[in-house]
Amino acid sequence: LDGLDCLNKQILSAVSSHVKAIFDAIHADEPSFFVEGNLIKLDKSCGIFITLSPGTKGRTQLPNNLKVHFRPISMPQSDYGEVVMFSMGLTDATRLHKKIQCAKRMALEQTSQAWRGYIQARFLSLVLNNCSEFK
Repeated sequence: LDGLDCLNKQILSAVSSHVKAIFDAIHADEPSFFVEGNLIKLDKSCGIFITLSPGTKGRTQLPNNLKVHFRPISMPQSDYGEVVMFSMGLTDATRLHKKIQCAKRMALEQTSQAWRGYIQARFLSLVLNNCSEFK
């Protein structure tokens, strides 16, 4: 769940109840669970991760009933892309990550100040989402 702290409190409340349903099913060793009346098959090989940008102006704090399900970790932003690419099975992630960082830097140099925040936040996510198609 990328940028969860950008959502308003009502949406975070809904996300929190869905995450609780997932964790309740995992703890009860159930093969499926209900969310808003829909039966969902539980895939126990999947995980839930949240990325946040703490300290950024306008960000919403996660509610405690959502925080309780996750363990905080921190990592340098520059390593995030490389880690994601390795997790996708890309064996040349280090070299690819350097090229992506170079492309991002060039994009930032060519854009106005108004667009730079958007590029910083979304560039890596967009590239990584498309990387899996090319492995």
